[in-house]
Amino acid sequence: MQYPLRTSQRSFTFSGDIRMRRIGRRRQAGQSLPLIAVMLVVIIGMVGLSVDVGNAYGQQRRVQNAANAGAVAAMNLANRNSSNPNVWDNVKRTLAANRIDLNSGYYDVRAEYIFDNAAPQLIGEWHGKYESDYIPTGNPPKNFTRIQVTLTERMDTHFARIVGRKDLTVNANGSACVGKFGLGTYPIGVPIKLNSTVHDILNPGASLTGTYPNGPYPTTHALWSQVQSGVWTNMIDREIVLRFRNKQGGSVPAGSHIGWLTWGGNGNSSMAASLTFPGNLQDGFTEATPGNGEALTNTPNGYLDPLDWADGNTGVQMSNGIINALQPFTTHPERIMTLPMYLKTNNQSGTNAKFFITMMGQFQLIGFNANGENNSYLRLRYKGEAKAPAVNCTGEPMFTVEPRRYTVSGVARLNRVYREQPASPVTHDIVLVMDTSGSMNFDWNDRRPGAYTESGNPDPGYQYPRFDDAKRVIKEFVRNYDLTTDPDARISFITFGGSGTLEQSTKIQDNWIHACVTYPATLCPTNPALKWPTIQLHADNLTATGGTPGPYAFERVISQLQNSASTRNGKPVRKVVIFATDGVFNICGTEPNTATCPKGDNVCPDSPFDARESCLNDPQYQAIKPRPIWQAQRLASRVKLLGASVYMVAVEPTCTPTSGHYCFNPYGLAEMSSGGDATSGNNYYFSAHDKDGLNHVYSQILGSLGPDRCVPLEQTELAGELVVELRKSDGSTWSRTTTSADVTGEYSFTDLEPGEYYVTVAPKEIYSPEDQITRRYSRVRNPLNAGEQGRSSVYINPQYPEGAVVYTETMLALKLVNGVPLNGCSNPTLTYN
Repeated sequence: MQYPLRTSQRSFTFSGDIRMRRIGRRRQAGQSLPLIAVMLVVIIGMVGLSVDVGNAYGQQRRVQNAANAGAVAAMNLANRNSSNPNVWDNVKRTLAANRIDLNSGYYDVRAEYIFDNAAPQLIGEWHGKYESDYIPTGNPPKNFTRIQVTLTERMDTHFARIVGRKDLTVNANGSACVGKFGLGTYPIGVPIKLNSTVHDILNPGASLTGTYPNGPYPTTHALWSQVQSGVWTNMIDREIVLRFRNKQGGSVPAGSHIGWLTWGGNGNSSMAASLTFPGNLQDGFTEATPGNGEALTNTPNGYLDPLDWADGNTGVQMSNGIINALQPFTTHPERIMTLPMYLKTNNQSGTNAKFFITMMGQFQLIGFNANGENNSYLRLRYKGEAKAPAVNCTGEPMFTVEPRRYTVSGVARLNRVYREQPASPVTHDIVLVMDTSGSMNFDWNDRRPGAYTESGNPDPGYQYPRFDDAKRVIKEFVRNYDLTTDPDARISFITFGGSGTLEQSTKIQDNWIHACVTYPATLCPTNPALKWPTIQLHADNLTATGGTPGPYAFERVISQLQNSASTRNGKPVRKVVIFATDGVFNICGTEPNTATCPKGDNVCPDSPFDARESCLNDPQYQAIKPRPIWQAQRLASRVKLLGASVYMVAVEPTCTPTSGHYCFNPYGLAEMSSGGDATSGNNYYFSAHDKDGLNHVYSQILGSLGPDRCVPLEQTELAGELVVELRKSDGSTWSRTTTSADVTGEYSFTDLEPGEYYVTVAPKEIYSPEDQITRRYSRVRNPLNAGEQGRSSVYINPQYPEGAVVYTETMLALKLVNGVPLNGCSNPTLTYN
């Protein structure tokens, strides 16, 4: 018998089915949790990797732009007949301008000449923080087809570290090839075959003059047979004076005058526009039709090339516009003029004249005279054959009708000061080091005593030895030292340079000595003449001669500092080194004393003379291990480890390099400076270009040593919200651009044409909470060039690729009073007067 199923049983069975299904679902959810956790890790890793890879792509564009700019800069300097070291330096400078910090350790660079067969020749190489190799001498080869710059950056990752990738590598190859003549080319035709009537108007009777050792060349000299036949190989760095007609008509012998050319227009205004830096040939060139049975050699293509015919610019007179266009070339010798050189003319009389161009030359405009029809001339110095400027090897021209646009970016810094109340008084041990090598006898324009002009007469422009100013600032330093607040200070005086052995040429003129060792302590502190009298006497009696044994001078410094205690009379002793030099370190010391850099010797060849002089004055060559600059940098690091602040002062005169005369390049000195904490920096590196600059440097250093010194006098901080202005440097009516630095001090100016600019900062009142004083900061300085005051100059080279970024810095500081910067503590109200 069957009984119906009870309701309770049916309910039980139904509910049991539901319970089992729920249990199954819970088991499935629990199994997916580990999978989700694994997938989250993978997704996070992929997102992080994509962020780092995206950042790498952004860096790739920046690095590629920098490599392109470096290659173009190298090509343009190679085309200007520069030396291999200068080409390599220009690569490094251009990379730095594009914010590639070679000292950061993140970059490798290799620059090479590339030949037709793809064979490379090294220009220079940089690995990490060190220059591993470069060509120390010589000029670029003649038959290379392009220059390649390979740039590698190692960039730290952020998210990719999760998957074990701590860094990524970004590579870029920039190449530059020879292009077309454009900016920098001017319509002044120079005869390639000189006439014997070419002479120096200022010295009648001389046949060919120039700033070279053997003086004027007579017409019988072998050089004349070369230039009369159009061979200019031996004319480099020699000067000629070429006449020109100052009005339409007239006649002068062929081969003795320049020809006014035109790119497409006529008259004074056209000529003035074409002569205004950097020229306007890039806007187009119309080739002339020669006439008189002459045939075109080249097919017209809108570009100026050798073997083209160019029209003469008729009716040109020396107007104010032309004079104003030419004048800056005489004051800016770095502005090399590319000028067409003509073999022959058609219609020589000047009306509708045509000039057959066979070569392009590079010239410096030394001077000109526009007064008088028969005494008008241009004085030119030949620098070598010109090659067309660089282009990207993809075929993109460097110069287009529409100017390229660039960006100037940088950071604004503030030399903010405040009164520091030291926990206890301090005293000082100061080592004064002065270069007494022979070049210190030159004046501030780097003219040497006993020099002669081109005419053979003593050079009347020589002023006085800059060594006189160097000796004077040593005396003024000790005379102005404040003994009322630091009576326990000691000073040691060391000189280096001279003849004899290394020990004889590097002398400790004064061992550690107190100021008042000779005279009563009651008189000495207030009488400048009585402070450190032996140092003042030794400074007066110094003479300058011999080489520049910088490493051994640092060895003397170390021996002195090792005899300096950490405390004296219960006061902490602050150790300070003030090291001034005007020359490249080129004599080996004893650190290390190896066969390749023996003590007291140099590492340059004995002959020929020019090669030896070039080597002795080449800091990049002397900085290679184990040469003198490299030795000095190692020794300077030991000075830092002794806790000393090292102020490096480069005595850097105004100088124009000429054949046989090399200007001082302070390369490597900044790395020797230090704030006493084993780190170096530009805040302790100074450059003095004249008497006032040297006074300013030593006054500023002296002001930083007082007990009431404002901190941080030697350091700067990023300055936000300053009003930064960019202006044209030529004083034109170009509307200035103004921006405000952000909170990090960064500023940027975009959409700029090539040219010379400067950055300045508007004065601002800033409050220092440390001493609760508000000061007015009104003096602008250039942190990248300690010798520049009032502005930070920046040059946008028209040969940089589109979009290149030129980096600069500017700094706002307290004003000067009588040439000395205010310390902002003794009388803060002076900052407002």
